[in-house]
Formats: sequence, C-alpha cells, structure tokens
Amino acid sequence: MVLADGSKVWLSPLSAIHFSIAFTSNQRVADVMDEACFEVAKNAAKPIKVNVKDKGMMVEVSGTHFNINAYNNEAAMKTTLLEGSGKIVADGKTSFLKPGQQAPSTRSNIR
Repeated sequence: MVLADGSKVWLSPLSAIHFSIAFTSNQRVADVMDEACFEVAKNAAKPIKVNVKDKGMMVEVSGTHFNINAYNNEAAMKTTLLEGSGKIVADGKTSFLKPGQQAPSTRSNIR
C-alpha cells in the first residue's frame, strides 16, 4: 500500500497497520501489528514513527527501508534496516541502527 506521503508499506498475511489518511502534524505516525516492510518517503523535517502494537516499541526514521518483525507468539522483536538510519525506542531506552544491521530485541535488551 502507499501512504499519503508516498511511503510504501508491505504487510505480511494477517498483519495490520493503522495510520492517518493525511499526515497533517509535524510527524508521521503509524501503528503496526506483526510484520511490515517500509520504504519511507524522505522528509527529514517530518520523521515517521512506527509504534509496534502490544510490544512497547517505537521505530523512528526520516526516510529509509526497514522491516519490523514483531509477532505476538514470538518472544523477540526484530527490526532490520536496509538503507538509511533508524532509531528504536523501548521502555525509555534507545538504540540506533545502520544499514545492514538487525536489532533483535525484547523489552529488556534495548540499549
């Protein structure tokens, strides 16, 4: 699917996404459940924040390609960055990713 800002999102079967039809504030926000792959339209002034439903994790990027794998039946969440840079926040702790890195995480191991 293509979001209002031109970002593209691919969902795995039975995954879900919730977002505003138009991103009118100074940020773009989406909520996902299970697994989604993003190709984010570049906009440094308006980062996209992806909240992982029921996992207490948020991924923030300005424009990049990344995948979030956060199935409820799996203990670990995985965020894989393909291009650009990204920030992961969980329980007040922050982790930064570079292209090609994967951040396996549970709520207790994000730094």
